[in-house]
Amino acid sequence: AQIRTLDLQLMILIQTLSRRSQLENALIVITSDHGDYLGEHDLISHGEGLYKELLDVPLIIRRPGGKGAGIERRPMSMVEIPAIVLSEIPLDRLELEPDHRAHMERLARRHQDWEDGFVVSELYLSDNNPDALHSGGIAIQRDGFKFIASHRGEVLFDLESDPRELIDVRHRHR
Repeated sequence: AQIRTLDLQLMILIQTLSRRSQLENALIVITSDHGDYLGEHDLISHGEGLYKELLDVPLIIRRPGGKGAGIERRPMSMVEIPAIVLSEIPLDRLELEPDHRAHMERLARRHQDWEDGFVVSELYLSDNNPDALHSGGIAIQRDGFKFIASHRGEVLFDLESDPRELIDVRHRHR
């Protein structure tokens, strides 16, 4: 039902932009904050774990005029989204203070810096007290490997040979 609702809302957005002759100038970004487990790794929903089922969410970007279409296979971080959006804005058309302009220009270039970097994901869990947060874990992904450290322990996955993240290879890389 959620996917159907999202599809309907996206259709309304695209039709409205098209009807107003603004679709060709629009930057549309669609993503999610997390995925869900459906039994993988003996987990249900999204309360714990930092496996791909939770972290691999869609990131769909439709640039103005549909330029730059393609599929990006590298892992990306949500912190890249503001930089991607800013890279599409002609900053010279905005009235900004010099310090603000310099900061926005740095941020707009930022997503290029992450292309060869690593992706960090964090999970915070509540222990029945919404004001008392403690770290549920951290995952670091780079060069085809993913390391997870959490209250469940530590694991290292070779994502090329084990894309489902089932085999801990820490013993091979000490």
